[in-house]
Amino acid sequence: MSKETKQRSIEHVFELRQPKEAVWKALTSGDLIPGWYAPTAEVEPGAGGQMTLSWGPGMAGSEAITIWEPNRRLTLEQPAGSNGLAKAVDFLLEGEGGTTTLRLIHSGFELGADWDDEFDAYKNGWFLYLTNLQHYMDVHGPVPTAQAAAIGAYKSGDEFGVFEALT
Repeated sequence: MSKETKQRSIEHVFELRQPKEAVWKALTSGDLIPGWYAPTAEVEPGAGGQMTLSWGPGMAGSEAITIWEPNRRLTLEQPAGSNGLAKAVDFLLEGEGGTTTLRLIHSGFELGADWDDEFDAYKNGWFLYLTNLQHYMDVHGPVPTAQAAAIGAYKSGDEFGVFEALT
């Protein structure tokens, strides 16, 4: 069985009420990424460049930019892990006028129950971040801004207690 058949992918599709050029800018500008994704972002643009993202000490990393097609496609890739699979994130943009369809495909996840938690965490995380992007584009623009996020575990059924603690 080849590596291609031993992996699974995450796919999300979001409709954004902004032109492709504005969505591209939000995906690729170190000044705009903190408004919807990572608090700190540096981008060396173009194929062969890299994107470095940080959520704080010990939570930073870089990904190679392997495809850079402005207003059409951005692909970020991590080196292959011990399983021989390289993870890649593809952002594909389509649309005309003031609406953009953004398709995200994150590939390179192992099959099997041992990897379900990692797969689900990424799937849910991407849904959250793309929802953030949708809100960011609708409300802010794209203009430089920053988001505040609190990430942690809570006891199921205690969602209101978590909200009260945060506010």
